[in-house]
Amino acid sequence: MSAVSVRRATPADVPTIAAFAGELYTLHHAWDPVRFWDLGAASDARRAGRERFFASLLSDTTAVLLVAEAGGAPVGYAFAGFESHDYENLLEEAI
Repeated sequence: MSAVSVRRATPADVPTIAAFAGELYTLHHAWDPVRFWDLGAASDARRAGRERFFASLLSDTTAVLLVAEAGGAPVGYAFAGFESHDYENLLEEAI
């Protein structure tokens, strides 16, 4: 197996990241369809929406979008968003 490296995402990575996210939504729904709704992840409209969302993160200073690569090919991604307030957990700052 090739070594895995992690780097910041670029605009060229957005379609792949959006596809990974669609697969993740579908997998969660298959595991627990009551808790995770069928979002129609495979539809063109949902794919385009995910691409817009991930593209918007590239210039968002409160977010980090990373790509994991092995053998020069994307194998995963990570997304973190920084919040000034997390009201659900009563935190002043959260990620």
